[in-house]
Amino acid sequence: MVLADNPNPSKVLNDYSVYLRNSFINLDMSVFDDVLSFNIDCSTLPPFSHFGFNQSSELNAIISTLDGNGRNGDSAVYWIEVVSQHSAKDLHEPYGAFKNELMRSLPAYKKTFNKWDSRVLYVGKAKSNIAGRMVLHLGYEARPNLQGLQLCHWNYNHKLQDLKLQLNIIYLPKELAALAQVFELQLAKALHPILGKHS
Repeated sequence: MVLADNPNPSKVLNDYSVYLRNSFINLDMSVFDDVLSFNIDCSTLPPFSHFGFNQSSELNAIISTLDGNGRNGDSAVYWIEVVSQHSAKDLHEPYGAFKNELMRSLPAYKKTFNKWDSRVLYVGKAKSNIAGRMVLHLGYEARPNLQGLQLCHWNYNHKLQDLKLQLNIIYLPKELAALAQVFELQLAKALHPILGKHS
């Protein structure tokens, strides 16, 4: 049996670089203007249970739209912004208090956070299955060790009462799927999200 020659690493990298360059040259920049947005009223999130999630028409609308638009396998970047009157400080302080109390994996928060004018709660990416990623952020994923915002588990008393968010998603062209983390990092640098670490 004759084994095929190993590929030349330099040629592999060169060919992929040419592919990326051509993808950028031919890229329709209007894809970044196509933002899919959903409103999330945290005060109406049903408690964690499979039945509670199924009974929420608002949440089902989000997940079914993402699941049924034919793009759930595509990579995407997203950001979740605060649209109620809550300040970054209003969110930062109670989050730090209950982060260690919840028996779920939540994003890091910056103990020395000083961007009190930020309106963005979180920036992220999904290599595929954006619907599943949002189920996790909403808090209805059965596995508690998977990291996400876990919004239905938050305590919405006092400073977090009537918190309202907007989820914004931009799908990436298939040619740029490998750069999802790069786009996520650029968004995080510009938007200064209150939660999560980006490096």
